[in-house]
Amino acid sequence: MKTSTSEGKHGIRWTAQNQLDDLDFADDLALLSHTHEQMQTKTASVTAISASVGLNDLDFADDLALLSHTHEQMQTKTASVAAVSASVGLSIHKEKTKVLIFKAENSNSITLDGETLEDVESFTYIGSIIDEQGGSDTDVKARIGKARVAFVQLKNIWSSKQLSTNIKVRIFNSKVKAVLLYGAETWRTKTTTIKKVQVFINSCLRKILNIHWPDTISNSLLWERTNRLPAEEEIRKRRWKWIGHTLCKFKLHHETSPNLES
Repeated sequence: MKTSTSEGKHGIRWTAQNQLDDLDFADDLALLSHTHEQMQTKTASVTAISASVGLNDLDFADDLALLSHTHEQMQTKTASVAAVSASVGLSIHKEKTKVLIFKAENSNSITLDGETLEDVESFTYIGSIIDEQGGSDTDVKARIGKARVAFVQLKNIWSSKQLSTNIKVRIFNSKVKAVLLYGAETWRTKTTTIKKVQVFINSCLRKILNIHWPDTISNSLLWERTNRLPAEEEIRKRRWKWIGHTLCKFKLHHETSPNLES
């Protein structure tokens, strides 16, 4: 139950109660109902609405990723985008255009102006890797590799006697962890994924604190001394912040969009 309150002379008193209908987070939805009939109706309604809404493409500046369920649909979309682009004086760079096929029955090539577009096993979109296996394992592996390079490049910082631990950790957050957790809001996180990220972070923090074998320190004490949250909790907070920003932006867009109905 969601409850609102008001403050009177004798402190806080309950004034209103609103029914909590559903729990929503990203693509995880928990429907709540008091009766079987209500749950059946909700389930059917959500199914119908989901089927009517499709994610057709991803757009960022001049980077366009078309999404389709069938070969025919993708071929039509590709030709349509090329035609619309040509009408305003733009052209598609065929050598930079790639095709990724994921569990498709028809694996025939996609063509553009009679030329066959290259099939690939993965592609990078706005810095994140999308591959034919799905999930986030490939992207997380690449993120750890890039963050490791960034950490090594700053080795003089970590070994400096003039800089405090607090300053070093702040530099680590802005120069290394920012690289590591780029796009983490959309990762499909598994226990193994979180563990890989956490192991890398712990290794870096131990080097910053100049703790080397055979000296040891527990993870909880390590996080306490560097004022850090566990990776799982930090990624969770990033997700909530991202979904909140997205929902606010979606609401603002609808509130400010002109009503063209007559």
